[in-house]
Amino acid sequence: MIETIHNSGLRLATGAFRSSPISSILNIANTLPLDLRRMQNSTLQKAKRIHNNTTSNLENTIKLNNFKFNCSGVLKHEHAITPPWVMELHSNTDLSQHIKSETMDYTFRNLTLSLLEDYQNYIKFYTDGSKTEAGVGASVYFNNTPKMIKFPDFCSIYTAEAYAIYHALETIQQLKIDKALILSDYQSTINSISNINQPNAISRMIQNQISLLNHNNQNVLLVWIPSHIGIPGNETADTYAKRAITSPEASLVQICSLGDIKGVLQSLTLQQWQHRWTSSLSKLNVIKPSINPWPTLTTKRRHEVIVNRLRIGHTWLTHNFLMRHEDPTQCTTCGEIITVEHVLLHCRKYADTKTSLNIPDHLYEILGPDLKNFNNTLMFLQQTKLYNLI
Repeated sequence: MIETIHNSGLRLATGAFRSSPISSILNIANTLPLDLRRMQNSTLQKAKRIHNNTTSNLENTIKLNNFKFNCSGVLKHEHAITPPWVMELHSNTDLSQHIKSETMDYTFRNLTLSLLEDYQNYIKFYTDGSKTEAGVGASVYFNNTPKMIKFPDFCSIYTAEAYAIYHALETIQQLKIDKALILSDYQSTINSISNINQPNAISRMIQNQISLLNHNNQNVLLVWIPSHIGIPGNETADTYAKRAITSPEASLVQICSLGDIKGVLQSLTLQQWQHRWTSSLSKLNVIKPSINPWPTLTTKRRHEVIVNRLRIGHTWLTHNFLMRHEDPTQCTTCGEIITVEHVLLHCRKYADTKTSLNIPDHLYEILGPDLKNFNNTLMFLQQTKLYNLI
């Protein structure tokens, strides 16, 4: 029932002919099929329940045969150890006052080295994250010792960088280091961690870890430094973060944020829709093999309805016989069944008009996103008196 109402609404919105395939209408409207949307939303709700610790009998694994998606480490929302009004979190992003595109590397390098000299008694931890087509990795580098970490491929670089900072904090606690600098070239990560009032899950984890260190009189300062300016520790962390993606020596950490899950679910859902569309035999698939939307034509409603019907391949001219429960209509000139392809490409009756208007010889060029060809097609329909038969 819901599908019927939903699909009828889309048909009216796009102006599609009544016999148009639902799959083509969904593609034209750039609207996800309802069954895929339900699957995506239900999976996301399961992830939210795990994240919010609202269930005890639900396994901490999301695994749907349709998605081939498995995540056993959804970050759970922690409560703050320290009230936000007394939370002490120290960060330094002073170097960000200098616009990188307007500042020479050697100037940035000297400014960074000068800042580090003010903290000579601090143990320095360099963190970095990396995301490539091969996967996601991060590293923590201190005292000439690298730590490589690998994450599920769908994790964001933010998750990788933030977890590297969290790992550095754990190391500081374990080694009972009194004074430590954590140096990151991701300012957005430091800004997120500094958001005490509304932190995300991994930022709250980091804040709680900092609270424990503060309770033990261990001082930690988060510092932003620019990347790729020749700071040895930062360059080394960058190298190991990239290496962690494929290195067997990297520690595999099965964690992901709710944002990571949203991203991968959207990607997997679109992949399923694309696979379903590629397997279809609709007329629209011939000229539009992708589910990605074409640019919107800035034109009046009637023209938009015409182009949608032509693209889908179902018009009053070609498919009104279905409404009358009759056999397909044949072309009186060619003896062929009347289709959009026949009218626009092969019909001898309209060949001269087609030539005079420079109508292309391929449906994609005629009905594709090119505005010039679209206008020529409208002129063709008007001159052949087919305009009101679409």
